[in-house]
Amino acid sequence: QVKKAAAKLGHATEQGKIPETLVNELKKALQTFINAVKPLKETEPANKTENVDVDAAYQYMDKIKTLIASSDVVAADHILGLKNALGGSVDPIIIARLKNSLEDFDYQDADEILTSIRSWIDHQSSKEKGV
Repeated sequence: QVKKAAAKLGHATEQGKIPETLVNELKKALQTFINAVKPLKETEPANKTENVDVDAAYQYMDKIKTLIASSDVVAADHILGLKNALGGSVDPIIIARLKNSLEDFDYQDADEILTSIRSWIDHQSSKEKGV
């Protein structure tokens, strides 16, 4: 939502206009985002995969990526399943960003987030195994 509002305002300013409605739309989107992440500020992300159900996480990520590739809507239960499989080991802000990207049909961003999560799990798993 912030991205869309900023893009609209950016486009308008390029044309030499600064409509108050677009400024207010951006302010509202920013405030919504700030309110959503403020409780997460105190949260300290875990650095280990001990709570991660790696197989389930990979299955959810693969399912979400398949849906993205076919431009299908990703159901909220897939995101919740991934979140649960990750067991709180991934920063909640990243999960929220994934959810928002999927809701905004920003599949490129969602795909990048999933790739990052998978890389993190792979890295943490190999590090914990001493590889």
